[in-house]
Amino acid sequence: MDTVIPFMAVACDNLTSSSQTYYIHVNRGTCEGTMYFSLSMNERIKTGRGVFSFSGTASNPGKSSISLSGVDSSVLTLNLANNTTIPPEAIVTSVNTSGTQSPSQGNVHHMVLPATESSTWYTSTVASASSGHYNIDVSDGFQAAQRWQFKYNALATAKSTMKNVKITLEWEYDIANTGYKSY
Repeated sequence: MDTVIPFMAVACDNLTSSSQTYYIHVNRGTCEGTMYFSLSMNERIKTGRGVFSFSGTASNPGKSSISLSGVDSSVLTLNLANNTTIPPEAIVTSVNTSGTQSPSQGNVHHMVLPATESSTWYTSTVASASSGHYNIDVSDGFQAAQRWQFKYNALATAKSTMKNVKITLEWEYDIANTGYKSY
């Protein structure tokens, strides 16, 4: 005699850890008789990246006397809040910037601000007129799809500009937030 069970839980092998057991929960529904179905397993957390361009040119007036704190340039803004190439709720794992400074100077630091979620400017970990890398990772919890701002700081007396500014964002996202669509 058949008995009605509301669902079935099946233990699945976990090849990456011996300390956890995973279960599949199958709802019986209103089906009577034999049920046939297939299952597939995939990683829920995916990674991705995008390169995005800021519009405009950042300008730095320089300073008539050398200052150890340098001089900040004007600010460029890039709104990625509605960018459809970024998965919903993607969390930033890495940030890099690049640009072309004219004239090229030494002692230049790129700076970024995840402007929707923070008021703290992040300064590049290396001095370079052409690139920046930042101590921003997944533990900061910044969404990739937000408003980003860029400026640069120069320890120079001469004025300069920076154009062709790009930001490279690497992220991770849960495909449960995307309707199980990969980006």
